Amino acid sequence: MASTFKIALALAVCSLASPALAQDDGPRFCPNRPGLGSSTCTTEAGRLGAELGVADWTLNKTDSGRSDSVAIGDSFLRYGLDDRTELQIGFVAYTHVYDRIGASVVKDGGFSDVRLGLRRNLIGNDGGDIALAIEPYVTLPAGQSAVSDGDWSAGLIVPSSFSLGGDLSLGATAIVAAAVDKDGDGRHFSATQYLGLSHPLSPEIGLTGEVGLRYDDDPAGDVWAPVASASLSWTPRDLWQFDIGTVIGLDGDSDDAEFYIGLSTLF
Repeated sequence: MASTFKIALALAVCSLASPALAQDDGPRFCPNRPGLGSSTCTTEAGRLGAELGVADWTLNKTDSGRSDSVAIGDSFLRYGLDDRTELQIGFVAYTHVYDRIGASVVKDGGFSDVRLGLRRNLIGNDGGDIALAIEPYVTLPAGQSAVSDGDWSAGLIVPSSFSLGGDLSLGATAIVAAAVDKDGDGRHFSATQYLGLSHPLSPEIGLTGEVGLRYDDDPAGDVWAPVASASLSWTPRDLWQFDIGTVIGLDGDSDDAEFYIGLSTLF
């Protein structure tokens, strides 16, 4: 498990940064991007929200080598069913995996598994001091072998946010899941918690700071994976957002680093 020092460091990083822009009058526009946690609000009925990770690079080093992966077209589509409910579909168009183990190099990649979800807002869909939602989902093994879990998984996401005054808010996202075993045969319990502070730097720019801890009770061995994240969002015009961000692993079970850029819009 991560040391107390590393967890304290992560919380310090969280306290220094912050994101979520205030919502102007107009259609509800609340992308999941950027950052680790999930948004609490839903897409308005009959409208389609589209979020795209243009490029996402992840690095994972081990004693025997390193693995680099680049995901292109990390897509998340959200369609409003009614005033508090949205249907979701997520997938990655292509991921290139480049593994170097000793003197050997393995290159592979392909289309990802597909995630289907349904978000229901319970409180604060159009603002307020408290917001809460629930989001059950299932992941289908539609991807190519190099980037697929090899079996279905399912889980529940519970995002929430709390106003702390002065445009400062606290976001929390809890996730419990039946995750696929590392060997692709069967499922195990997994739980994740993300915490973050947010504050608009201007009407167009927001800075996000978060920490997270994921626990996997995999038969191959327990995994405790703490991370810290910082991201920047820019909304130059209504219903368009651009973002950039990074995630740093705080323990050997976490990926060492991740860097991404993306955009979101509402139709």
